[in-house]
Amino acid sequence: VPDPSLDQINDSLRVQAALEALAGELACAVASDTQLADIERINASITEARDSKGQLEAFRRDMAFHQAIVAAAGNAALAETHATYNARLWRVRFLSSQRDAGRDATRREHLDIVEALKARDQQATMQALKEHLRTAEVNIAAARAEYEQSRGTE
Repeated sequence: VPDPSLDQINDSLRVQAALEALAGELACAVASDTQLADIERINASITEARDSKGQLEAFRRDMAFHQAIVAAAGNAALAETHATYNARLWRVRFLSSQRDAGRDATRREHLDIVEALKARDQQATMQALKEHLRTAEVNIAAARAEYEQSRGTE
């Protein structure tokens, strides 16, 4: 199992942020109202899943939220590239999702993304997605530190 450095993870997260910002920009222009409603529904289901089905299902729905935004962009090359980076970051994003700290900020960021998408505000959507992935950098760094500390491998 690869164990990338924090710098390598952050490099990938920054590419992922650019990809998702582009997806948000395109989705504002081309997504159907049904697709936007589905994105909003998926987002609402994340907290519900955490409360009733556990962290793993909440994480799956969180990733589905991001994938739905990319799908709504209607760009196959973007979707393919996003999937590659998503797979690369899956483990560290899962570890980050297990932390209680930062969860409220993540919820607010998701709501900002949904509201910007519904308003079809390309700049606000791009900014909200970039900010969300910057927060992921902080959360992943903290999750990694906590994980390594719990294993005694600082």
